[in-house]
Amino acid sequence: MVALATALIPGPAAAAPAVSVVATGFSSPRGVALFHGQLLVAEAGTGGAFCDAAPPNMTICIGRTGQISSVNLANGNHTPLVAGLFSATEFHGGPPEALGPEGLSVSEGRVLNILGVYPQAFGGIHCGASPDCAQTLATAQAEAGHLISVGPNGGWRSVASVGSYDFNWTATSGIPGQEIDPNPYGVLAAEDGAYVADAGSNTLDFVSESGAISVRNYFPFRQNAFPTDEVPTCVARANDALFVASLSGHLYKVHKGSATLVPLPLLKHVTGCTVGHDDTLYLVNMWTNAGTPQPFTGNVVQYKPDEGRSAVVAGNLDLPNMITAGRGALYVSADSICPATGIPNLCPLGGSVLKISVPNE
Repeated sequence: MVALATALIPGPAAAAPAVSVVATGFSSPRGVALFHGQLLVAEAGTGGAFCDAAPPNMTICIGRTGQISSVNLANGNHTPLVAGLFSATEFHGGPPEALGPEGLSVSEGRVLNILGVYPQAFGGIHCGASPDCAQTLATAQAEAGHLISVGPNGGWRSVASVGSYDFNWTATSGIPGQEIDPNPYGVLAAEDGAYVADAGSNTLDFVSESGAISVRNYFPFRQNAFPTDEVPTCVARANDALFVASLSGHLYKVHKGSATLVPLPLLKHVTGCTVGHDDTLYLVNMWTNAGTPQPFTGNVVQYKPDEGRSAVVAGNLDLPNMITAGRGALYVSADSICPATGIPNLCPLGGSVLKISVPNE
């Protein structure tokens, strides 16, 4: 069982939020969203059997192990709602990084999921004479970077190829030092479309209902940022503004086209955010130590924009990733680098989803 501890909300009458495990056995869990009484979980998967070297010093393996699962909150049982989505793993010499189904957002009966990276990323993979590899490669190139709309029966359609758009945008932007490596990661459904935080192109994009894409904001490199640039990972709406958070530990308030940095020292390496009761913002630090991620250093930060107050509501979490609020609690994906079969001494039960009971949610 994953060891968990929680941090107290400041105040003499505040109680420690209860943290419990809702379900385990997920494969690189990312986005979470409530839909028709079920909890949906996007799983980036474990790549697949078809691998090829990629510069510099990296190996990419592709497969169709990405999926979106539906979780019964009463007993934790989960089954795939959408299976066979593209998944890729990148090996840099350490634990593999899974790429596939990432952020989830639900609004007005729509389920939106953003798939990571971009089609051009797989142009260098060589399949030889293998028809299975060729078919898997075609799936990766057809799905990578797409915003998809999912129906309640598991059927889905592509709304727009955000990754491909951002690839072309960064390639022609002329921004000094900007790498051409889109990775659309966080999504927020809106009345007239959706917002997408692209962690690779460092942009906040808007996708209209017709699939038209535009870059609304670019987040430039800030001195002493980790890893090397902003890496926006999530977007949420509170009051009349959007809030975009980044892996480098920054929070931006985006209002009427301008992005203003919000001083929030509790943020370290944010991968997910959501808005709960009374426009309270909740943000997930995947890890809080300096440098590369360390297990059981993640936490969830509560921020009240109207009051400017922030607090840690749950700590010592193992590589948490994304978050949603509803049904009187917060739901957080955790053990987010773990396959469904688990990793001994880290996440023996695989990826998980946690429930955090927070007052007023």
